[in-house]
Amino acid sequence: MGILGVILAVTNLVVVVCMHISFRQYGKYKEHMILGVTLSEEQVKDDEIQCLLEKYRKSFRKYIIIGYITGILVIIPFEWYVSIALILYLVWMFGYIFLIQHIYVKYHKKLYAIKKQKGYTYGKIVNEITIDTKLSYAKDKMPVSPGWFLPSMLVFLIPLSNKGVREFILSNLQMSCVFIGVIVLVKASYLLIYYMFAKQRSQVYSGNSDINIACNRVTKRGYSIVFVVASFFDSISFFMLLWDEIAMGSMTMVGVLLFVVMQCIIVMGMVVGLIQIKKKRESILAEDSQERVVDEDEFWATGFYRNPMDNRLLVPDRQSDMNMTLNMAKPSAWIWTAGIGIGTAVLLLWTSVVMLRLDFVPVTYQVADKFEIIAPSYSKTIEFDEIQWVTLLDEFPDIKASKQNGAATDEYALGRFHIRNEGTCYLYIYHGYSPVLELQLNDMKIYCNSREDGVIQECYQQLQEKLSE
Repeated sequence: MGILGVILAVTNLVVVVCMHISFRQYGKYKEHMILGVTLSEEQVKDDEIQCLLEKYRKSFRKYIIIGYITGILVIIPFEWYVSIALILYLVWMFGYIFLIQHIYVKYHKKLYAIKKQKGYTYGKIVNEITIDTKLSYAKDKMPVSPGWFLPSMLVFLIPLSNKGVREFILSNLQMSCVFIGVIVLVKASYLLIYYMFAKQRSQVYSGNSDINIACNRVTKRGYSIVFVVASFFDSISFFMLLWDEIAMGSMTMVGVLLFVVMQCIIVMGMVVGLIQIKKKRESILAEDSQERVVDEDEFWATGFYRNPMDNRLLVPDRQSDMNMTLNMAKPSAWIWTAGIGIGTAVLLLWTSVVMLRLDFVPVTYQVADKFEIIAPSYSKTIEFDEIQWVTLLDEFPDIKASKQNGAATDEYALGRFHIRNEGTCYLYIYHGYSPVLELQLNDMKIYCNSREDGVIQECYQQLQEKLSE
């Protein structure tokens, strides 16, 4: 299955676990809501409602079990073709998330229809945005300062004090830039999420301003701390992965697994932190004598938020403060939805085509005025005067090469790689096939082989003739 298969298997389980925890909670009566519909405890005991809730729970349990099973089975094709396996994986990932969301929306609409049919009401039905002036003045003092993100961003300056690290980065500049770019993007994402939650409109929980301030302070300060801590440990996990690459010359299975485990711990830590924040807020509200129950079901009737009177584009999900959703009453929300959908589809299509070509379009060689290696995505042309010598090996040498700009699976290694203590090389290798053509150029080596008998031997003879002219 390889490192990629293991990472994706763990990712699948994390996705299913998150779906399991989140949507199971939606089927429980909490904070005067169940399945996103505001009801009283007595109304929830209605026989028709209880029957619907039982159907939801059975349907939910069935598809969660299916998710755990298929989340592992979908990884099996990685034993044969990465391209087909990756396409199946992406279809599974997006399809499963859509399916679970569809089940929730389906039963949410049915429950809301029962509520309207029976004329059930509970709490204050709002047709405008409620604002607590005292709360609004205090909101900027609630989250921790964004300066607390600085340590997580400075973690990567520490290795630069090591001469070997600096030399490795300079000798693998393209790979290092990509790796650092990913890290910067992740750090920026944490900071963006922090600002989204820190600057969002404070929520009115009660008619008592002090209660509102206390609840919002617990929520916003708690969330900001969670994001800061998660960002810091995320930096450490990336640092460990980078150090593994530098020390070993390539990413090892152990290093990757440690990275994945640490990422899972970060996710679970965030979940635990958010649960504790919610419990703390509930304990504050439990002592509130002016509890404010608000019925906003009209704005969530379709399972998504739609409120023309709300000028916000992004709003907190009513059942999970951690989630954000779009206000579909705004035209820009539809533009964002369409843009993300189309962009995702194009990206998936492009990725699928690239991977299919790598798996099914073979590398070919031409010896004419130049030596041409024609490979999907990683072709290379070599002038004869660049070649110092060429030899034919019985098999690919036992070397550890880390990928710089290429593709590597259990079946093949194509593109530019870095060999520790030797420098850059190009590999056009199908594992398990021989012989192997080794070319020494002025500044690098190239290793080639083929799945077809006789191809490499013919290239070797033609190159020998050209070099002897």
